[in-house]
Amino acid sequence: MLRALSTGVTGLRTNQEALDVIGNNIANINTTGFKGSRAEFADLLSQTLTGEQAPTTSLGGRDAAQIGLGTRLASVQTNFTQGTIQSTDNSTDLAIQGDGLFALKSGANTYYSRAGSFTLDANGTLVDSVSGYKVQGTAGDITIAPGSTQAASATTQAVFGGNLDASQADGTQYVSTFGVNDSLGVPHTLTLTFTKNFAGASGRWDWAATEADANISGLTTATGQLVFGTGGSISSGASQAIGITYAAAAGVTTPQAVTLDFGSATNTTKMTGYAGTSTAALTSQDGYASGTLQAFAIGADGSVTGNYSNGRSATLASPTRPAWSAWATTCSGSRRTPARPRSAPPAAAGAARSSPARWRAPTSTSPVSSPS
Repeated sequence: MLRALSTGVTGLRTNQEALDVIGNNIANINTTGFKGSRAEFADLLSQTLTGEQAPTTSLGGRDAAQIGLGTRLASVQTNFTQGTIQSTDNSTDLAIQGDGLFALKSGANTYYSRAGSFTLDANGTLVDSVSGYKVQGTAGDITIAPGSTQAASATTQAVFGGNLDASQADGTQYVSTFGVNDSLGVPHTLTLTFTKNFAGASGRWDWAATEADANISGLTTATGQLVFGTGGSISSGASQAIGITYAAAAGVTTPQAVTLDFGSATNTTKMTGYAGTSTAALTSQDGYASGTLQAFAIGADGSVTGNYSNGRSATLASPTRPAWSAWATTCSGSRRTPARPRSAPPAAAGAARSSPARWRAPTSTSPVSSPS
């Protein structure tokens, strides 16, 4: 009788623990990144009343007579299937679809989580909105500082496109202006004059770069020839570097070499020499002035792109996404890397085991302001 009561008690106790697991799942139904669990039962050791007997020539074998002593909670397994991804109005909220976890740091400790409810702190650092742990990128902390500056860059290449009219009379000139930036980002205007010279060679246009800028003291190798073949495409003179010498008062790096690209292999807007209106002009140049960070956006691959007042954009950071194997290695053995309080122990913050991993993030661009 006592044994029967004791066995029944183990069932009550184990089922109570299973209900505790279910209750925890229900309680965390709105917890970001939470992974539900299920209870796994196992029977206790059985008491053997009589042992088994092997068959003989005159008597068949028989099994042992055993009485089970009840049940126990063998383990609590976490459900690692992909959860539902929901849209929010916060551009720093992230989610991972597929394998992987977010890496967060607090001091020397690294934490892993599936929850991507992030925000910017007063220093512009991307942090977990509950614990304050710092989200880790491939280069460490991710900082999106309002008012941060993108350094200016001097022009090294000016790309041209358009047409030079082959039907014009010899000696006809076509003038186009283009801008370059010095090492401080200050713009300077140069003039490019094309002169038709088919008398010198078939399809030939002579060109000369000039300036009327008080901060420029002179140009070097600023003349050249552009020759078009019978099909109207450039046959020689596709590119040439000119030198810009600045006055000492300008306070910039001098001389500055700028390659004029009229039709190199990498030029997608090569100049032509057809009979038609002359339209030769600058299509792009790689210099720019400095700018301040005005907005940012997080792409589908998790990269953080900043948009600057100079019209340019740049990748600020890319959150690191440790694979499942990295998390499992960290959490194996007796010492586990603690999980962030937001989403339960490390096992509960695990990744889905199926489908390719990809980032999900809001597609809208967020203006940068000083976080509270």
